[in-house]
Amino acid sequence: MKRKNAQLNISFAWIFAIVVGAFILFLAIYGVTKFVNIQKTQQGAETGKEISVLLNPLESSFETTEMVTIYAPTETRIFSECENPKSSEVFGKQKIWTLQKVYNSWTPTKVEISSRNRYVFSENPVEGKSFVAFSKPFEFPPERRTDSPFKVADLIYIFPSDEKYCFTEADEEIIEELDLLQNNSRIKNFYFDDCPTGSKKICFDSDSEDCYAKINYNSGIVEKNSKEVYFETDALMYAAIFSENSEYECQIGRIMARAKQLAEIYEIKSEMEKNQSCPGILDADLIIFKTLLNSYNNSEDLSYIANQAEQLNARNSMQGDCKLW
Repeated sequence: MKRKNAQLNISFAWIFAIVVGAFILFLAIYGVTKFVNIQKTQQGAETGKEISVLLNPLESSFETTEMVTIYAPTETRIFSECENPKSSEVFGKQKIWTLQKVYNSWTPTKVEISSRNRYVFSENPVEGKSFVAFSKPFEFPPERRTDSPFKVADLIYIFPSDEKYCFTEADEEIIEELDLLQNNSRIKNFYFDDCPTGSKKICFDSDSEDCYAKINYNSGIVEKNSKEVYFETDALMYAAIFSENSEYECQIGRIMARAKQLAEIYEIKSEMEKNQSCPGILDADLIIFKTLLNSYNNSEDLSYIANQAEQLNARNSMQGDCKLW
C-alpha cells in the first residue's frame, strides 16, 4: 500500500507540473503574440501618419504642380477610402490606412487617418515599398481659359514608384507639364508616344485596344475598364486616370460640396462689400452656381457647373477693386 501511494503521489506531482508548465507556456506564447500584433498595429499606424505628414507639402497655395516620393520601411499597401458628404459631414471624409508585410504576412489592422480637406486619388489599394505622389490645384473654370480662376482644392495623386505611364497623342501642354514635373523631381514615371514595355498606356482620342485608359479630351470623358467618367480641367483628368471610378465619383462629390461652401462664403463677402460701394452684381450668378452645386449627382453634371463657373469668373474679373477672389 505504501508503494502504491508513493507511486500515486509521484504521478500527481508530474501531472501538476505538466499542467502548470503548459499554462505558463501558453501565457508566454499569448504574450509574445499580443506584443507582435501590437507592434504590427503600431507600425501600421505610424506608417499611416508618416504618409499623412508627407502629403502635407502637396496641400499648398502654390499654383504649380508638386511631386514627392514616399518611402515605406517594408512592402506596404495604402488604402484610400472616400466617405460621401451625403452620408456624413458637410465635406465628407478622406480616410487612409495601411497594411504592411511582416513575417511574410499582411498585418490585419485598420488604423485610419481621417481628413475633411484632403482629396487623394489612387488605385485601392496601391502597393509597393515606395510611392510617387503629386498634386495639382482644381480650379473653376478650366485653368487654360482664364488667369484668375475660382480655386476649390488641391488634388493629390498616388501610385507605386515602379509604375510607368505612357501618354500617347497627348496635348502639348500636358506633355510639357508632366515633363517639367518629373524633371524637377528626377523621378521618371511618364513617357510619351514611345511606350516602354510594361507601361500603362493612356490614349488620347484613340481607338487602340491596348489602352489602360482612353481620353476623349474634347468631350471630357475618361474610359477605364469599359466604364466612363466625366472631367473638367486637367486636374480632374489626372484624377480619373490614377483612381478607381467609384472613388473618383465619390471624391468629386466631396469637391463639389466644398465648392458650394466657398460660394456661400463669397456670397457673404459680396454682401459685406456692398457697404464699400461695391454693386454686388455677382449675387445672382452665385445663387445659380450654388443651385447647380446643390443638385450635383455625378460627374456627368460637371459641364453645367463649369459653364456657370466660367460666366461667374468672367463677371468677377471685371469688378476691379470689388473682386471676390
